[in-house]
Amino acid sequence: MRIGHSSLTHQHLMKREDPPICTSCGTQLTIKHIITECRQFESEKRKAGVPLILAEALQPANIQNTISFIINSNLINLL
Repeated sequence: MRIGHSSLTHQHLMKREDPPICTSCGTQLTIKHIITECRQFESEKRKAGVPLILAEALQPANIQNTISFIINSNLINLL
């Protein structure tokens, strides 16, 4: 996640398809979008205490909160 790659956000490259689009926001689906911007997961991010800045969300001090968000929002098997 720190380099912005995941199966969900980059598998389109191997499949030679268009990049995935967020069904909630209509923008390209990226790690940054999921963790800091997506409206669909706002309450889960807030409950988990995920910082609004990606670099902060992925810091060792906050990574447990970010992982909790990913698990609680059922994204764990997609990323």
